[in-house]
Formats: sequence, structure tokens, C-alpha cells
Amino acid sequence: MSRIIPLSVNYAQEIENVEEYGRVMRCKPTMNTGHNRITFDIKYWNNPIITANYEFQKILAAKKGAADAANIRGKPFKNRIYNYLTANSYLGFPSLEDIASNFNTSPRTLQRKLKEEGMNFQQLVDEAKKNLR
Repeated sequence: MSRIIPLSVNYAQEIENVEEYGRVMRCKPTMNTGHNRITFDIKYWNNPIITANYEFQKILAAKKGAADAANIRGKPFKNRIYNYLTANSYLGFPSLEDIASNFNTSPRTLQRKLKEEGMNFQQLVDEAKKNLR
């Protein structure tokens, strides 16, 4: 894949070290334009945006598929949360609020359910991080 070079880079205000901005952006920046904008050639429109380590993502997706095949729905709530954390860790570890929303519950209810199973959210995150090393 070739390097993508912007057609133009605009900054709303004055910037310091214009040369460094130009080096990083691979394009001479224009300042005091009233808006921040990076313009690319339309030929890049359909290029994929790389957001994660593909190999790691592939391994996690395979793990998730195996967990789904084992019919995770009937499993304890903490297992469902743990599997979600490991399968989606390539995106970073989500907050308690994000997990609760994904499982269609409130953060407090999620905490209560995990407590009933002898676990808390942070313990699950720590365990997932440890097992992914």
C-alpha cells in the first residue's frame, strides 16, 4: 500500500513549528483558515482504515467464535462479560458503562450480578488483560 498524502492541511489558528507539521502531515500546512481540515484525493475513499493489529484481531475473533459455538448464553454472567472483553480487546478495554450498555443493563445491575457470582468488573478486566499477554 502506498503512503497517503493529503492534498491540503488547514489549521484554524497560527501554529508553531510549521516545518514539523509539514513533515508529519507530508504537506505544507495553511494557517488561519478559520477551520481545521485535511483534504485527501478521492482515490483514497474506499481504502480500508486500519484500526488494530490484524493478526491479534484474527486470533480474538477465532476465540470469540469458539465461545459462541459453546453456547455462551446459558453460562454465568461473568463468563459472558469475560468473553466479550477478550473478544473485543483489540479495540481497548471498555468501561463498566460501555459493557452495561452492550448487555442492555445499568452499570449498577451489572455490578450486582457480578457480585452475586463472586466477581467484580475490574477483576474481570484484570483477568482478561493477564490472559491476553
